[in-house]
Amino acid sequence: MRLGERDLFALRVVGEQYVVRLSLLGDVLTVFDGAPVSADAARKVAGRWHRARLAEVAPILAGQGSHAWLTPYGIEQVGLAYKQWAPSAVGLPHADAVTAVRLGLEAHPEGRWVSERTLRQGLSRTAGAKMPHLPDGELLTAFGRIAIEVELTAKTVERTRKILAGLTTRQGDYAGTVAAGDGPRYAQVRYFTSPD
Repeated sequence: MRLGERDLFALRVVGEQYVVRLSLLGDVLTVFDGAPVSADAARKVAGRWHRARLAEVAPILAGQGSHAWLTPYGIEQVGLAYKQWAPSAVGLPHADAVTAVRLGLEAHPEGRWVSERTLRQGLSRTAGAKMPHLPDGELLTAFGRIAIEVELTAKTVERTRKILAGLTTRQGDYAGTVAAGDGPRYAQVRYFTSPD
């Protein structure tokens, strides 16, 4: 299969987001050049990726349609360095919500998206050490880095406070690097929730 620039862009987004529901894939493809892509056209693109062994495409959660995620070959072909990953039904609603937030932010671009998967890749892991809370994404803007949190279910006030306090006081990167004079990592935290 010959990959065009739009394929490469969309495959990278799928890889960065772990998994993308096909009903959102049309929106991912639309972000590339602004030309609307129908749900049927998005399914055909995902089918081509599947036949080329770049992505797995399957229904996982009843009533949610099919989702696409990259195979190890697909990850390699688009130049990402992520480990192999396969979706679980329990995580799909949150993954879909994070992708929808990303697409909403990219529809009115004010910055560049950095995925949670990319942040996780940069973590330094120490045996027995507690891992920091990672935001669902970051938006790199002209006035600073913004942490993006997406919640579908209510957390306790204490848990929400700890997440926000951790993000607003975070310094340096997630590999543990803090340069002298570094201020807070985030200029803002944006919290997106479901209506419930």
